[in-house]
Amino acid sequence: MNGTTAGSGYDQLSVTGTVNLTGAALSGTMGFSPPTGTTFTIINNDGADAIVGTFAGLPEGATVVLSGQSFTISYVGGTGNDVVLGAARPNLTLSNTVAPAGTSPPGTDLTYTVTITNNGSDNATSIVVVDTLAPTVQFKMGSVTNTLPPGVSVVVAYSNNGGSTWTYVPASGACSAPAGYDRCVNRVRWTFQNPVSPTAPNNTATLRLIAQIR
Repeated sequence: MNGTTAGSGYDQLSVTGTVNLTGAALSGTMGFSPPTGTTFTIINNDGADAIVGTFAGLPEGATVVLSGQSFTISYVGGTGNDVVLGAARPNLTLSNTVAPAGTSPPGTDLTYTVTITNNGSDNATSIVVVDTLAPTVQFKMGSVTNTLPPGVSVVVAYSNNGGSTWTYVPASGACSAPAGYDRCVNRVRWTFQNPVSPTAPNNTATLRLIAQIR
């Protein structure tokens, strides 16, 4: 496939009558990288009759890899009875929690947790997460912990100027904080070094830090 237009960019089979794919093999090569979400109707089935069977090993919604690029396959695409390949895409959801919840007195350590889940159909790449600390808290030294999928690592960086630069190194007592804390830190950034899979349970990463109420 060399483009997104049927006929000129890729081959499309237009069928009058019944389509039976049972046991057939699907193969192909990619000559370009389609944008995420691009679809290719590879079989244009006339009328309302459904596709019979599936390509070998490729049930509805399965992932097809062509020339190293991932696609999802549907046998009910297009007008409802066409075979369509869609460029696979990640779908990240992010949730934030803090514990303890509610109102707490000064001196309380708060644990902030960010959970990222890839619910899409392809690996999520180039993930960067930034957490902003309120001016009413102070970062606890050495409190960043991460629970990551196998083969995934992150680089953690800190900012003391609202994210303009990321070269700050936390120091105990910085900006008049008590020992073990740093009031200068106001941003924490996690840069993922590897893709996050869409396949559970390896599709979730958890990032944590602790900050104390001033």
